[in-house]
Amino acid sequence: MGFLPTYDNDLIYREVRNFFTRDELGPHPSYAKIERRANMAYGLTGQSGDITGVRSSNAGNVAEKRLVAENDYLRAKKAIDLAIKGCSTVSNIILTMRYIEGRKIWEIQHAAHLSGNASYQKAERYACLEFADAIDYVRESYRIPNDVIPSFVDLAEIGRN
Repeated sequence: MGFLPTYDNDLIYREVRNFFTRDELGPHPSYAKIERRANMAYGLTGQSGDITGVRSSNAGNVAEKRLVAENDYLRAKKAIDLAIKGCSTVSNIILTMRYIEGRKIWEIQHAAHLSGNASYQKAERYACLEFADAIDYVRESYRIPNDVIPSFVDLAEIGRN
């Protein structure tokens, strides 16, 4: 074993893609869960169910309670946005258009000036690796727990027990 850690880049790539594309209930961290809970914290939920369309105020400050309860998810959403902005221009385009906006690959190829599927796949892989490195740094400074955003780099360290 050497002095510098070795990482499984294929595993990092798969885990980042799963993080952005997974939208299921359960304990797995996912971008969809973070976005959903961050929006709930801001009060961006569905219909109120009241025929007047006006939400009534309950005893206590419900919005404040919601913000406190979902604080990890608000910080996580900000951290993801910051990590994406910290990536290279092409990676930023791929991560934003593919995983945040859900756009088609041909649209992304056109916006990022990529020709052919091979160049797109290579750029997408690099974008995921770049995001994993950026989010690993940002999540520490925002104090985001592993169950909200995992450390993709730590997950893929080879030889770690």
